[in-house]
Amino acid sequence: MLLVLCFFISLRANAQSEKIVYILSDSVEIELKKQIDKSRQNNPDISFSCMLWTKSDGLYCVSLFKNEENSGNDFVKVLVRNTNRYLLIEKDKLPLIFDYDFKFSSSDLKHIGDFGEREGNIKRSEFLFHGYTIFFDSQGKVIKTSNY
Repeated sequence: MLLVLCFFISLRANAQSEKIVYILSDSVEIELKKQIDKSRQNNPDISFSCMLWTKSDGLYCVSLFKNEENSGNDFVKVLVRNTNRYLLIEKDKLPLIFDYDFKFSSSDLKHIGDFGEREGNIKRSEFLFHGYTIFFDSQGKVIKTSNY
């Protein structure tokens, strides 16, 4: 029985540590790599993470975050630190979060209410991002880039 319990615990730990790697179109990956290289000219040690989100039907976006300890949203830092999803850019695997992380997760798990009575109790997060974003269609064609 103890052996079976240890087996299930090891499976659970292994599943949580497995990385899910996302690969975007070549054109999006190349644009992201250019921006990363440009940023690293001034600071070669900087690390990045990304957020994948949907603007509208058929229009997708990926935003590039600089991982800076002294700035930024604390909830975003928690999401980035705990994700098992990564975006492959050349040989780098950048932590990846989604817009759904803000719409459906909660930063306060102590006050989520009881089953069937959660509405109004859940603290949702909003995030206003200013930085580099690539807009692309469902075939992966870059529509535009923005640095706002």
